[in-house]
Amino acid sequence: MHKKKFFLGFIGFIGFWGFQYFASRDIADLCYFAFFSYFAYFWFAKIKIEIQDERYLEDVQKAKAFAFDIALYEILALFLLTIFFTWFQQLLILGISLCYASLVLIYAIKLYMLEEK
Repeated sequence: MHKKKFFLGFIGFIGFWGFQYFASRDIADLCYFAFFSYFAYFWFAKIKIEIQDERYLEDVQKAKAFAFDIALYEILALFLLTIFFTWFQQLLILGISLCYASLVLIYAIKLYMLEEK
């Protein structure tokens, strides 16, 4: 991956603006937590791939399967929590943002681990 992509990882620090919610109580501030997914570029930049061979494509499939299984459990837990806490709209927005960020981060970390072994 290009060196420029490494610097995209610093956009992940925008995710800390999500903590403004505790001061402003504006629900839209919770969406900033999704920016944590940009930290995945730090792991993508460490993977040195010149040519995408069969092993790399197989590792991509394994990493996607692992990450999407975790995301499925997160969405199921979020769904069950919103059933019990129907009045808690902030939980839903926060959960969706964190689920998206964790999906991308887990995929990047798992792909890096598979490529480095």
